[in-house]
Formats: sequence, structure tokens, C-alpha cells
Amino acid sequence: MRRALHPHARVSLLANGVVRFLRCVIGDPTVDDGGAVLAGRSVVIMAAALLALAAPSLATPSFATPLLVGPSLATPSLAAPSLATSSLATRVAIAGGFPVSETVQIPMGDGTLLNTEIWYPQGGSGPWPVILSRTPYNASGSLPFELLASLGFVAIGQDIRGFYGSGGSFEMFRSNGWGPNHQDGKETLDWIVAQPWCDGHVGTFGASAPGITQNLLMGSVPNGLSCTHVTVGTGDLYEQLVFPGGTLKEADIVGWLNGIGYPQLVDSLEAHAVGDEWWDWLDVTARASVIETPSYSITGWYDLMIQGALDLFEALQYGGGPGALGNQKLIVGPWSHGVGVMPVGELTYPNSDPALAEAIVGGALDWFNFWEKGANNGIMSKPPVAYYVMGDPDMPGAPGNEWRASSVWPPASSSISYYLGSGGGLSNTELDPGTQSFVFDPADPVPTLGGNNLVLQLGPYDQRPVESRSDVLLFETPPLTSALEVVGQVEVVLYASSDRLDTDFTAKLTDVYPDGRSMLVCDGVLRARFRNGFRTEELLTPGEVERYVIDLGSTALVFAPGHKIRLAVSSSNSPRFAVNPNHGGPFGSDDPPLIATNTVQLAGAYPSALVLPVVDPDPSSVPEDGSGGDGAEGDDLLGTVAGSFSLRVLGNPFRGEVRVALGLTRGEASVTVYDPQGRRVRDLGRSRAHGSGVATGGGGEGTLADEIPLSWDGTDDHGVAAPAGVYFVRAARGNEARTARAVLIR
Repeated sequence: MRRALHPHARVSLLANGVVRFLRCVIGDPTVDDGGAVLAGRSVVIMAAALLALAAPSLATPSFATPLLVGPSLATPSLAAPSLATSSLATRVAIAGGFPVSETVQIPMGDGTLLNTEIWYPQGGSGPWPVILSRTPYNASGSLPFELLASLGFVAIGQDIRGFYGSGGSFEMFRSNGWGPNHQDGKETLDWIVAQPWCDGHVGTFGASAPGITQNLLMGSVPNGLSCTHVTVGTGDLYEQLVFPGGTLKEADIVGWLNGIGYPQLVDSLEAHAVGDEWWDWLDVTARASVIETPSYSITGWYDLMIQGALDLFEALQYGGGPGALGNQKLIVGPWSHGVGVMPVGELTYPNSDPALAEAIVGGALDWFNFWEKGANNGIMSKPPVAYYVMGDPDMPGAPGNEWRASSVWPPASSSISYYLGSGGGLSNTELDPGTQSFVFDPADPVPTLGGNNLVLQLGPYDQRPVESRSDVLLFETPPLTSALEVVGQVEVVLYASSDRLDTDFTAKLTDVYPDGRSMLVCDGVLRARFRNGFRTEELLTPGEVERYVIDLGSTALVFAPGHKIRLAVSSSNSPRFAVNPNHGGPFGSDDPPLIATNTVQLAGAYPSALVLPVVDPDPSSVPEDGSGGDGAEGDDLLGTVAGSFSLRVLGNPFRGEVRVALGLTRGEASVTVYDPQGRRVRDLGRSRAHGSGVATGGGGEGTLADEIPLSWDGTDDHGVAAPAGVYFVRAARGNEARTARAVLIR
């Protein structure tokens, strides 16, 4: 049963918004249109961003800027508009005036016409490279047309099927990829590259929905696609957008479809609540090995599609086809769906301007000039990844709150399990066993308070208003005495039972500040019937304990000294996620909801745990006995683990081998390589600690004195070369295990 949600007006950018904005700013007496200023703002921001890189002396170098990429986003602020816009006017004037444009109707294979706006460089007959944006948000406002044309590109904006001037009906993006009925993006590229003014190179650009259309276009493997530039997009629409954890992302999806005028599509989605073949045409990540396109991705830790963007980057960078493999760029900042917007939620992170990240990896215009014009601008010699590590923005000198460059994603870390205790504790050593139960009433769900949303409150909010409820279980560490850096994907392994045939389990990771604020870091949900995969449904046996792995997505955060790590477990987070009625019926059923009693098992035979990707601390800060300092309760929760048992993946993946550093101060551990599907690839054998509790592995390159160096040559147990891609290295010692993600590039 669906509840009514707030409808949201569709985004409608006015035609030639940039020009009208410019005329307002420079004082054209014939124009006094505040609406045009707001409507054209996103286009001007993109124009200023591209221009800043083309002529940094003329414009503020910032991609900062918030993009208006979806309904009901907060109105962004535009830094230094007069400088940016006068720079645009200057650049156009230098180019010799505004280029000419035309609007055409491009026919698709079924006869549907797609409305397409084209701007040509002024002077000369070409041919030129092309920058294309395909959008449901009005083609007339999809690109800074005049700027791109003045820089020597044909700029093309197209209304996708079912929007504005284009025919047909919207099919939840299914007509934009390689689907069996329509391949609108590929057919559009075929039309473009056949034109005499196109030199055969087409790049694409856009954010949010236009980012999704770009990713689907890559998946169709079209002729002429030189590169893409995707902001806040995803490569997997089922698990990473519409049904995370098998639960409808209700407010965002229903709200967005209402806002764009397609509420009827909700019924189609509910009919495919199981991740069946219907979604195969919307999973670009699964097609990475055949994709040949360099792609530049920008996303934010609090964006609703963050994990989909990261997964696609990894898949293409380490397992893509020729052209895609090793040719990806990634920027991840402390933002929500509005890139560069501060504050995000209730926090304001310093030095968060996207221009700082672009200085590390290279910018948009250099990207297009390199891949479309062959410019020798050095962008591909820059690091492929720039990510922002968040910290306590209110603490002077707090660790974190800075940009990092990386040659790989994710950076090396150790998977550390923090076990849930019956007394509400959270520790990397198992606590006392027990159980905790709560009553989940679908008629009174836990209200959403921030998170990775589009139409709700965005970003980190203090969770205390919802943590005091009787249906929320809390587990937390003592105050940390040293910083703990977490970078990568966060999971919760939960052993639990229910007295119903189906239910949900939710989890929230929060950073508890010394003043008591419990600031949301990331969260997730898992519908019980999908605990063993999203392709099939398995209802529960009431009272039987099951294992649930809840994906909380990825983050990069330093928990500062004096802060606590908190985990909140419940069964609802509404309206962020659709409420489970607990009756076990099909999705959208009108059967009356049932109250469930859900029980979480703690320690012993059922070690429920929060699993964090912890970046190893400076070994000099960890005493040899692993006590983490003076031995006071809560001292350096990583100390014992890092001092006695740790795992790091080292070095450059382009070596064609994976080098591993195993920290082992007692006992022995086995090390095994697995593929992403959990299949064993190679057993690296067993290693034993030596001497007086200190492992002596010879101190190979990149290893520390107490680490054993190991390597995997990229072959399986039969000596056959494994394909390039992402793998997992797992070290096991007794009932303890450490896992690190590894990359193999050939």
C-alpha cells in the first residue's frame, strides 16, 4: 500500500537561459527577468566551470556549483556571477560572435522523433567534435551552448523520448541503452556521426538523469562515443537507485516520477520489485567488459546514487573493455545531489570546492579536449581519483576535512568487525552474548531524518530525535582516544529473527560528537525476503535466525578523538524507504499490515557486527602490546587488531601482480584470493608469526617491520591467468578474518 507523497514540480530550464542571464547581469535595459536568472543558473555554472579551465585568468576556477539536476533541490548560490558571466561574454566576443543554431527532429527506428537543439561554431565549415546532452529536463537548457560552440565544439541538447518536444513515452530510461525495443542514444549517435559537420568524435555531458542516459549510452557500445562526463549518476538502476536492499526508495522515486509527470510508472516498478530480467537492460555495471569509453565521474558521499557511481568506476577502470580499462576519472566530495553545495545537511565542510579536486585529476574541458581533439594537455598523467575525507568540521585542527589523491579506488584498508554487545556496546572484540528485541509497527515507522536523498532533507542530520524510540536499538563505542579513518564500503552483518513471514532491517552509522550530536554518516536497508539475493524471494520461517548483510554504501570519514562510533538498528526509515507491511505478500499488496517482533542475536554463535574499512593507522602510534596507550577503556579500538592481525594491499596495480602485507604477531593465518562472486581464485598459503610475537617477513617493498610480504601473480590455482579486475584478498586466523580489496590490471 503506497502512501501519498508530496508532488514535486519538474525542472524546466528556459530556452537560452544563459543569454538572458548574461543580459540581466550586464544591464541590458530590455531584460529584467529574475526568473530567467534562476532558470539559467545551472547552465551558467557549467559554462563558468568549462571556461575557468579554458581561460583561468578570466573566470573563477570552480566547477562548484551546484547543478539543478532534479526536482525540489535547494536553490544554489552562484559565486561571483558578474565575473563568471563577463568572462563568458568576453570569451564569446573573442571567438567572433554568437554561433548559429537550429532545432531538428531526429527520427528513431520506430519513427519516433526526438527534439534536438544544435549550436555550431561560427566561422568555417568543420568538421568539429561534438558535446551531447540527452535529458528529460528540457534540451534548451541542457548545455552552455554558446560557450561550447565558441570553443570549437558542436553543442547538442536532446529531449529524450517522452519529454518536451520529443515523441513517445518515458519507459524508466529503458529506451536509452541497449534494450530490445529502442536504442535511442545509439541511434542518435549514428545520426550525428553521419553528418558532414561531425568529425567522428562525440563526448557527452550532464548530471543526474542526463548522467544516467550517458551511462546507458556507454552500455550500448555506440560508434563515435569518445568520452563521457557524468555528474551524480549510477550504473545500476535496480539495487543502487530504485530498490536498494530490495526495498523501494519511496520518497525519491515516487516523488521524482510524480514531478516529471509519469506517476503511472510506479506500478510498473512495483511489478518488478524482484530484480528480474526487466532490470538487465538498466545495469551498465554488468556490461563493463564490453564498454570501450573513457568516463569522468563526479559524485558525493551523500548523493542518492553514490554507490552506483563508485561501482561503475571500479568495473570500468579495472574490468572495462579496450578504451575504458584504466581510462576513468573519479571525484568524490562531501556533497549531496547538488555538487559543491554547502552546508550539506547540518554540517559545513571546509575546503570542499570541487575546483580543488579538479586540480588533482584534471578538469572537464581538458577531458574533452584530450579525448575529442587529441590535445596534449597531460590530463591522463594526473591521478585518476580525488576524494574528500570528512572529519569534524567544528573542531579546529581535526583530522580529515581534506582532499586526497589516489591511484586506485578504494584505497587500501582493513575490514574491521565491530561486534554488537547485549549491553549496547560496540567493540572489535566480541562482547557478552545475548539478544535484543523490538516491536516494529508499520503504522508508526521510524521517520527519515537526512541521508542520501533527492526530495527529502539531504545529508548528515543529528539522529537523536529518532534514536530514543523503543523500536531503535543503539550500539556504540566508548569515546575514541585516537583518530580512526574509515574509507570505503560499510556493511552490517546482522543475525536476527522475526515472528513474521517478511520484514525489513535497517542500519545507520553515526558519528557521535562530544556535545552529544549523533550525525548520520551512511545508512542502508535489507528486505528479509531478499537476504539471499535480489533475483528470488525467500520468505522467513517465524522465529528462525537468519543472516543479513546490510549495505550502508561508502564513505570517507575520520572519527576524531573524543567522538564515538554508533550503530542504530531498526526495521524502518520512512519515507526514505517504503515500509514493509510484514505480511509477506507481493509488493504493493493492499493486505492489512502486521506488527512484527524482531530479535537481533548478539555475539557467541551469532556475531552481529558493523564492518568498517579502516585505513591502517601510523604503526608508531600503536604500542607493541596493542593496548592503544594507557590501557584506559576505549583506548584506540583498532590497536589490538592492527597490532596483532591486519591485512593491506600494496603498490601499483599496473605491475600485473597484487602485493599484500599481512600483519601477524601471534599464531598463523591463511590468505586466499576470491573473485567478486565469492569464488576462490588462488590460495596463497599459510603464514606464521615468528620470534617474540613479531612477524618477520623480510620487510619487502612497502611493508613494515612487523608485516609479512606476500604476492599474487595473477594466476589461479591451476596456473591460468585471471582476468583483469577487482578481487578480494582474505586472511583468516581462527574465527577472525580480514578482507582487503585488490585490483589486477594487465
